[in-house]
Amino acid sequence: MSTSELLDGLEAIDHFLAAQPFAVRQLHPPASMQALEATAAKLRIEIPEIVRTMYRWRDGAVPEPGGRELFLFPPYWQYMPLSWVEKESEGPLAWCRAIGVAGFPVARDPAGQFLVVQSGSQDVLLEAAYDGVAAAWPDGTMLGMVNATRQALAGEHVEFEAVFSAHRMEWVFPDRESGND
Repeated sequence: MSTSELLDGLEAIDHFLAAQPFAVRQLHPPASMQALEATAAKLRIEIPEIVRTMYRWRDGAVPEPGGRELFLFPPYWQYMPLSWVEKESEGPLAWCRAIGVAGFPVARDPAGQFLVVQSGSQDVLLEAAYDGVAAAWPDGTMLGMVNATRQALAGEHVEFEAVFSAHRMEWVFPDRESGND
């Protein structure tokens, strides 16, 4: 996996979201590499190259006051800005360390689970929860997650579809909606 492939996928996501004013307002500009290094030092974690690429693209997304979260990655993953990574990563880092895995948390869901890019790997994406750590959907890689997101935004993914309204984006499951599970 090359970082240019990841950046191409992230820029394609940007392209789809550019027409959604609420999404544009929630996505932060790129993080400085100094801020990324400071976060890693504070948490005593290594920064995988994938994570550097992601935060050079955007420093996460934060909902507007009173607004809904932008679940950037399907179905409910919110890409965390570095300030949130610092505040909320103690749990997922402990869960990973308990099984001998080091990583950098990049996203969370409403249930308290986190996506963690494994340190020392080229592109291993894990789902960390209080009850264990496992490979993340769809294929255990950040590139897979980004490509699935890009495909869903383009209407080319069979499992997820993005539906936009004036103030939010939701991931729907076409087969479940039609009753064809």
